Amino acid sequence: MFVEILSFVGMRARDAGHRCRGCGVATGTSSAPAYSSTPMTSDSRSANSDIAIIKLHKSINNVLHGEGSDDWILQIKYVQKRDNGTYECQKVASGGGGTLSRRVELRVLVPEAFILGAEEYHVDAGSAINLVCIIENVSWVRRRDWHILSSGLLLYTNDERFQVLHGEGSDDWILQIKYVQKRDNGTYECQKVASGGGGTLSRRVELRVLVPEAFILGAEEYHVDAGSAINLVCIIENSPAPPQYVFWYHNARMINYDEAQGVTVSTAPGARTQSALRVHAARPSHAGNYSCRAPGADPAHIYVYVSEGSDKMAATLSRNAAVAQGPPVSVLLYALLASAVLSAGALERT
Repeated sequence: MFVEILSFVGMRARDAGHRCRGCGVATGTSSAPAYSSTPMTSDSRSANSDIAIIKLHKSINNVLHGEGSDDWILQIKYVQKRDNGTYECQKVASGGGGTLSRRVELRVLVPEAFILGAEEYHVDAGSAINLVCIIENVSWVRRRDWHILSSGLLLYTNDERFQVLHGEGSDDWILQIKYVQKRDNGTYECQKVASGGGGTLSRRVELRVLVPEAFILGAEEYHVDAGSAINLVCIIENSPAPPQYVFWYHNARMINYDEAQGVTVSTAPGARTQSALRVHAARPSHAGNYSCRAPGADPAHIYVYVSEGSDKMAATLSRNAAVAQGPPVSVLLYALLASAVLSAGALERT
């Protein structure tokens, strides 16, 4: 709690006009060392005849009164949220003058957890992120799996990328994640159990990790006749900076500089980088797996089939430098299925 001690200043007993000169509230420790501590009762009297009865409508802790002083202080130590409310000091005036009283309102400030910055962060994979929670001695929780990552300065994870930063005398509790990865996506929460049964204080922040993504336009397969051009386009998105180069591979071999083989590559960097591969005259040896690769992104793949002549069903498959020609398994299954359907139809007609 921000309020540690409440000092409640009661009656000024020497006021001849029987005026209650007010009730005061102070935070922190009392600065009047001469005060003695007296257990508070509903009827506290002084040897001074000018001081009548002081009634206190809350039975809490001690009344402080220094000899020769006009101050009557209600002191509340270790203030809690339940101490919220109105406090009143009273004096019964002599000579039938009624009751003099003053009230003071106590509002206990309960600290709230506060996460510095936005409620959602978008960070690039491989970078570092600091999640700052402003409250005293917190725990950090990853809500995806309810894993308690830290409590105070103690870490409860074997992942060395996580660290808690806290400066002495500071209210900042920082969860630092180095070399952010895609699996770090999710909601993070800082928590503190409030004292005095005030429940749990918490704040959440959403972490979105941007991972570069590469994909090749079109289907997973690319069919082309021998002698025709192969045209493939690779798109790279979510890159922290536009990639200055994109490498193309045919099977396991990089082909960016195979101009003598009729291969050209052109790349246009940008927020959505495009890289175009062109093979000017496809040959059976050009069949196989093609992939494009950019820094930080998983490679994208497509399989190219080169057909001899106009017969698309007689595709040349080449998963290495040279493979015997033959129709794909899917073509054989299709032919068998068609034959079975025709046979069944012939039986029905007979």
